[in-house]
Amino acid sequence: MDDNAKKLVEVQHLKQYFPVSGSSLRELSVTNGKIAHAAIGTANIQDAAITRAQIADAAVGTAQIGQAAITQALIGAEAVGTTQIADGSITDAKIV
Repeated sequence: MDDNAKKLVEVQHLKQYFPVSGSSLRELSVTNGKIAHAAIGTANIQDAAITRAQIADAAVGTAQIGQAAITQALIGAEAVGTTQIADGSITDAKIV
């Protein structure tokens, strides 16, 4: 068995018999650089795990929001007023 195969077997053994939980990790031991791109999906995030306090100002822009991701049902009553609407952003073509 070559070294890569041995490492794979070792990793599988560790995952099966010694799963990692939050209590197993030191504070700040997992950083952005240690997380593979797209390693954490929606299914891995618990409901209400991410709050407003955890999102930096301007961290989420239109490029990060999928088309049709925000629906009318997700917007609270009176959540959007004239102060949240940029001048010229609503045109006749956008009004149904």
